[in-house]
Amino acid sequence: FFLMIRRPPRSTLFPYTTLFRSPTNPTPTINSTDGTNITSQDLNCYDTINDSDNDTINVTVLWFKNGEFNLTVDYNNSYSNGTSFNAVLDSGNTSKNETWLCSMRLFDSVNYSLWVNSSDLTVLNTTPNTASIVLNSSSATNYTDENLTCYVNITDNDGDDVYANYTWFNNSA
Repeated sequence: FFLMIRRPPRSTLFPYTTLFRSPTNPTPTINSTDGTNITSQDLNCYDTINDSDNDTINVTVLWFKNGEFNLTVDYNNSYSNGTSFNAVLDSGNTSKNETWLCSMRLFDSVNYSLWVNSSDLTVLNTTPNTASIVLNSSSATNYTDENLTCYVNITDNDGDDVYANYTWFNNSA
């Protein structure tokens, strides 16, 4: 646009350029909620988002699974400059041995930053959970002439088949 300066008896028209700078390119990091990267943990794509013009910022996050595009989420919340931003991918979307990365782009209502990818994160197997172990004698009186039976309740978040291995010890021997 042009800036007009008036000074009697004449006016002068000067070209005036405003430079709208793009938001600072993000540097997204990906991790799981507790850092173990197991299937029962959510994935986080996070960064501190900045705009050198101090404009408010919207964020778009792309999620990639095994190198293929999987999901787009737009966060049009007009975040303040310097906000610690975190996008969450629920653990229900992940399975063991998958490789995930996130890509982030910022928008300040005029300009876009570049798309920037996080590093890869491989989702690891969750260890099976032994919920309970019960040891009973055949007539529940625990005499030495009775048979012992062991019952175990094991669950696995990954849906893997689980097996219980028993090792018996006799403390009297």
